[in-house]
Amino acid sequence: AKPYLLASAGGGRVGGPLLRSVLTAYLAADLPRRVDLVVVTGPFLPEAECIWLETTAARHAGVEIVRWTDDLPGLMRRAAGSVSQCGYNTTMDLLASGVPALVVPYHTPHDFEQSTRAARLADAGLVRMLAPDAVDEPSLGRELAALLDFRPAHTGLRLDGAAATAQIVAAGVAATSHADATLAGDRHP
Repeated sequence: AKPYLLASAGGGRVGGPLLRSVLTAYLAADLPRRVDLVVVTGPFLPEAECIWLETTAARHAGVEIVRWTDDLPGLMRRAAGSVSQCGYNTTMDLLASGVPALVVPYHTPHDFEQSTRAARLADAGLVRMLAPDAVDEPSLGRELAALLDFRPAHTGLRLDGAAATAQIVAAGVAATSHADATLAGDRHP
């Protein structure tokens, strides 16, 4: 199968402009002959945006629009590159998957958390970043092409907290059950 770029927008509520820009830049660049494009809209992308994406994608081979998936991390792991905003959950998925990533952070005068996170990750060589005010078709097309050759730095972070916690809890439950069984045996000879 042909490799693919993945474009996603978390829940989708504010992701329409980014997804529209990615699809437009992808089609205008020389990318369709190199990679396919999978766009995950998220369940809250406004219907008009979904319809525009689906209508545009229907005219081009190699472009797939997915409104929702329960395995975004799996899609990331298998992708040649990922384009997204830089929300917390998406960022953790990007880092855990190791996928080459381009982030275009959501930013308003009162909400700049994503821009701060994206800049720090880009400075560490973990992602490529394009500022929201720098997004135009030529610059985004160049960034998408560059993403195919980008290799993120190793995080050095342990990102297996949920699995490690589950093991600790299971070990604690097993130890408690063993202790309860031992005490019960001492009381009833």
